[in-house]
Amino acid sequence: MLIAFVLGAGVAGAAAGGREAAARVAAPHASRVLSLDEIHASVQVALQSHGAPASALPSADQIRPAVPITVSVADPGLEVLRMDADAAPGVVLARLWTSGEPVIHPFDVRILADPGLLHWLAQRTDSARASLIFTASAKPQQESHAAQPRAPKQPALVVPGQAATLLLEQGNMEVRTPAMPLARGASGQWIRVRNLSTGQVLAAEVVGPGSLATHF
Repeated sequence: MLIAFVLGAGVAGAAAGGREAAARVAAPHASRVLSLDEIHASVQVALQSHGAPASALPSADQIRPAVPITVSVADPGLEVLRMDADAAPGVVLARLWTSGEPVIHPFDVRILADPGLLHWLAQRTDSARASLIFTASAKPQQESHAAQPRAPKQPALVVPGQAATLLLEQGNMEVRTPAMPLARGASGQWIRVRNLSTGQVLAAEVVGPGSLATHF
């Protein structure tokens, strides 16, 4: 399954000519470019949080960013807002947003998906043009909602800045390694976490106090 990314919202340049600056999403005082690991982990978290099976999940080595996205903070809070099955065969359009840097416009990711992702997405919706809205979609539009009773929040078992243990599982093999959560997480939640042994950012499930697990 090949995955290619294109921006859905660029910053228009003053001069014409299709310069690369017009294809970038600008961040003030940008200091680094979003990594493949961060983009991959955010997509994994979004899909797994909605119950997607392993067959519907993309692999990191299949990601091919078309344009770099520059950010100025260590954790820009990258989130998936929605996914749409495009008219083109085997194509899914995902919209992502940096909630930690809201001045950066949401941008689109084009996914040349295999049947697993397309089938799962179609099952989640009733319309012919399958569209899945994620909970973060209300943030950039600043939508107002009437106050509604909220269920009590589950206690966070992992928090950013406090090292945790990450269990890596593959078949009958298990490896435990130190990790740093990149978001708060309650039991059963999927969050992004950095493997401190390799520096790789992964999607992992919170399984206990200071403990996470994921498959590799």
